[in-house]
Amino acid sequence: MSMLVATYKNLRFIIRPNESGPHMYTPHFHVEFDNKVASYKLKDCSRLAGSLPKHVETEIREFWYKKRKVIWKNWKRTRPTNIYCSL
Repeated sequence: MSMLVATYKNLRFIIRPNESGPHMYTPHFHVEFDNKVASYKLKDCSRLAGSLPKHVETEIREFWYKKRKVIWKNWKRTRPTNIYCSL
């Protein structure tokens, strides 16, 4: 299950509440573009997994810079309260 946080241009910013694996405790978000997906850290917008074209990554950083607090609140809200993470 995915939670759509926002759309920006042709990008979909997604949080996956029921995620497991090594990135579960790393605050991050996913971006969908043209049937491709990549994951980015909320802390600095560095890529965790996947790849998207460079011009798209520029737009992702632009949006992240403006809305990172909103994405962070949504990420934190979807995690169990016993998980401690910070930006």
